[in-house]
Amino acid sequence: MNGSLQATVVNLLGCAARAADQPVRKTTQGVLWWAEECTKAAANYRAWRRVYPLGFDREVQLAKGEFYNVVRRAKRYNWRDLIDSFTDSESVFRADPWIPADTRKTIELIDQISLEQTRDTTLCTANTSPGSDNITVRMLRAVWHAIGSLVHKLYQGCFTIGHHPKPFREAEVVMLAKPGRRDISSTRAWRPNSLLSCLGKGLEQLIARRLAWASVHFGVLHPQQIGALPKRSAVNLVACLVHDIEEAFARKQVAKLVTLDIQGAFDTVLRNRLILRLREQGWPPNLARWAGSFMQDKSARICYQDIVTDSSPQQCGLPEGSPVSPTLFLLYTEPICRLGN
Repeated sequence: MNGSLQATVVNLLGCAARAADQPVRKTTQGVLWWAEECTKAAANYRAWRRVYPLGFDREVQLAKGEFYNVVRRAKRYNWRDLIDSFTDSESVFRADPWIPADTRKTIELIDQISLEQTRDTTLCTANTSPGSDNITVRMLRAVWHAIGSLVHKLYQGCFTIGHHPKPFREAEVVMLAKPGRRDISSTRAWRPNSLLSCLGKGLEQLIARRLAWASVHFGVLHPQQIGALPKRSAVNLVACLVHDIEEAFARKQVAKLVTLDIQGAFDTVLRNRLILRLREQGWPPNLARWAGSFMQDKSARICYQDIVTDSSPQQCGLPEGSPVSPTLFLLYTEPICRLGN
């Protein structure tokens, strides 16, 4: 009976291994960097572990540290000898043929910016409140015939080299009270909104449109991601929700909605992490550089009624009033939507 059970278990495990297509590799060759001193250090570590099975004693920790140091030193010496033996590029691939090639697809964006696009993103917007430079959209419309070509050259240069000018990174933060009865002495009762340069917003709006279009066209964002994207507005989200609820009611079922909220969403974005995310997604280098410049050396001053504070540097976070912040935040949190896939 026991023999039959054992044979059955072995057979099941073999079938599972073959189904997974991951057979156990058998080899008689060890790692190239393993040396005699590694064997001695490993034996010493195992001996102390047998004496102190819990592994909390000082002797065990010292033996463990010595073993790790010996292994690290052996690897370093082995790689140095291997690198010194290289004579040409072919020897590199012969020595390490398992180096994976970069299979990431680079997202190709049009580098050229037309004068019409510059005018559309700068002037064809609502007359929003100006930033610290006090230049409004109405003022830009009045003098566009004289500065239009200069603004176009500025936007083209910033987009090509991946730079966001320092004056565009200075913001005035106004405190807006959240709706409802709230304790105004609490910081959660207020919503900070960054007033940025209207000229800088034109550049941000131009880049935001290209990011949003490419995110949908190249499938960077999840198909069910809605908001700050073309033809995926909050109205579409509400329509989908109403449709699902009506379908549930038609089948005499109960519909439940679970919502999640990221507290202080834009404030949690880290500059280097955002740059890494954009590079992993395959965005052009100039776009990743622009995002890094957009979040670097920012400053803000708080305005409330007649009180204006001095400017202070901001270490992280996306400005709340920027047109490009929602799209950058979607790209920043893109892996979350794919966790279940």
